[in-house]
Amino acid sequence: MKLAKPNPFSKEKYEWIWLGKFHENSDSLIFKDRFVIENFEKRSQYDVKLYQGMDFGFNDPMTLVISFIEDGVLYIQDEVYYTQVTPKDFVELADKKLGADWRKVETIADESQPAVIKELSRSGIKIRRSEKGAERGSGISKSSIINGIERLKAFDKIVIHKSCKNTIEEFQNYSFKTERATGIILDEPQDNYNHCIDALRYSLLKYRH
Repeated sequence: MKLAKPNPFSKEKYEWIWLGKFHENSDSLIFKDRFVIENFEKRSQYDVKLYQGMDFGFNDPMTLVISFIEDGVLYIQDEVYYTQVTPKDFVELADKKLGADWRKVETIADESQPAVIKELSRSGIKIRRSEKGAERGSGISKSSIINGIERLKAFDKIVIHKSCKNTIEEFQNYSFKTERATGIILDEPQDNYNHCIDALRYSLLKYRH
């Protein structure tokens, strides 16, 4: 017995909704056609202003993302990404990958873990928590996540260094929730493929386009 194809869905939507296939080109992909992957020259804090953000986790990854902005383009140049490590171990792993200079650049971190932020600060990290409401704009209260996504999309281009494998994977897969029965895209991101992106959002809270 053949399933009747729902109209006016495309073949892609039919296969996604009725056959359970991954909808690679779905309009629900948040950063579809909004980023490129390149092997650009990385910059230091002595050349440009670096933006650093950190997202906390244990079973979920703990992440550090470093970027800079030039001529309206956001360049994501480094990531540190580990699961099941303590904050102390994460710092040591970051030192091995980046050198100790990253500690001197202000890092904006997930505000939900003040104890971890205090621990990292005591270990010599220049770190502070993200501020509630910092992503509100134009007098309109919005979800900080949605507002952060809009701010990322406001860049002329987002360029991700090819070495940032986890960030690339997240940008390729981060999606809005979708009603499976209808294909309607909801104004709410899925809670996955977002650990590097959340760190990136925190880092840019004070940036103004």
